[in-house]
Amino acid sequence: MRKISIKVKILLWFLGFFTLLIIANQVVLFQASNQIVTNQSEDELINVIDDVTEHLVMTANGPKYIDDDDVEPFIYSKDGVQFIFYVNDVLMYGTSPNDMITQTPIQVGQTQLVEIGEVNYAIYDMYINPSTTMRTIKNISSVDTSVRQLLITSLVLSPIILILVGFGGYLILKKSFQPIDDVIQTTRHIKETKQYHTRIPLRKNEDELYHMSTMINEMIASTEDVLNREKQFTSNVSHELRTPLAVLKAQLEFLDDKLKTSEYKKDMQGILKQMQYLEDMVKTILMLTKLNEEKTFQIESIPLFPLVEDVLDSLKEDYIEKHIQTNLEGDSSITFEGDMMLLTSLFTNLISNAMKYNKDKGQVDVSIRKVNEKVQIKVSDTGIGMSEEDLKHILEPFYRSDTIRTQHELSLGVGMTIVSNIINYYQGTLHMTSTLGEGTTFIITL
Repeated sequence: MRKISIKVKILLWFLGFFTLLIIANQVVLFQASNQIVTNQSEDELINVIDDVTEHLVMTANGPKYIDDDDVEPFIYSKDGVQFIFYVNDVLMYGTSPNDMITQTPIQVGQTQLVEIGEVNYAIYDMYINPSTTMRTIKNISSVDTSVRQLLITSLVLSPIILILVGFGGYLILKKSFQPIDDVIQTTRHIKETKQYHTRIPLRKNEDELYHMSTMINEMIASTEDVLNREKQFTSNVSHELRTPLAVLKAQLEFLDDKLKTSEYKKDMQGILKQMQYLEDMVKTILMLTKLNEEKTFQIESIPLFPLVEDVLDSLKEDYIEKHIQTNLEGDSSITFEGDMMLLTSLFTNLISNAMKYNKDKGQVDVSIRKVNEKVQIKVSDTGIGMSEEDLKHILEPFYRSDTIRTQHELSLGVGMTIVSNIINYYQGTLHMTSTLGEGTTFIITL
């Protein structure tokens, strides 16, 4: 039940409550139907009794009609009602339609319903004199059948009504919850695409959901403003740092050429290495800023095989001491419409990490293939691998695990962030798998 949406929960509770109402209604109808049949039968019997007993007199020879001294024989049936007479609780006059009726106890002034086989009778007893009781009998099967058919019809229609109510309730809830669905879809879109300029559509009716959407839009606007100022600040600082860093690097390289003592040259190499680290950091921050701002890059048809070969060759020199073997396979004719700088950065970061965190005499495998009209790039290594915790955070800017910090102090921790941003820029996908001590595999689809 915890994963069921609020709409479904409300609908289930509503249908459950409505079902209980229908069941209660059927029970009440069933009980009321018996009372209705009883009351109706009693009224009919009493009306007939009133007509019959107006001139009824009990004589030694049985019941007779006496009107103005005229004596007429009694008719034991009228309007579908039959009459029998008990004298001292013994049947003396009239014929019962069924022997079971005569065995039914006498209850004066009360209507009794008796079911004999498939026939239903209504019985009403009344005193004619202290020793004589008249019993009126009416076949009410037709009335009872009509009431039962009504109950059956109501019972059959109940599920249909329940289904219609459920369908109608779902449509009403769907329309009522549409603003909430808009909030969910919009916030999910913002989270996945980082497009903080997106806003939740507002309804015309200024109800509670309207005010909720307005408040969320204001929160998104505040977040967008903070992020834009942060991006602008980062971009401005990075641009301002490029020139002095370039000047410092040029001067340090000039001094390095002038130095003769090997001890000083060694110190200078350390300084140049730190300077290169700062320069790379500024370039990386500028690239991330440009990607985040979704600026347009150049588009050209780029053969991927030669590009990867160049990246592999350029990186081999940096890790020649580790004797890492590289292998490139796949379709050499594959091209991709994109920006050379972005694709070079993509492959450089992926392959550089595969070599940097590899074991001595390890291996890096790169494959390029077409899968479902898209380009699939796979980079695998036999390196130190990553834990599940590292995999969760590897795409975060400047994240480095303790192992990486120990082995590579000058690692920026933004390589995979750049890779992720480039993949997102081209609306691609990234799948990562890794095992500690065995290696890591990245599969990119563009």
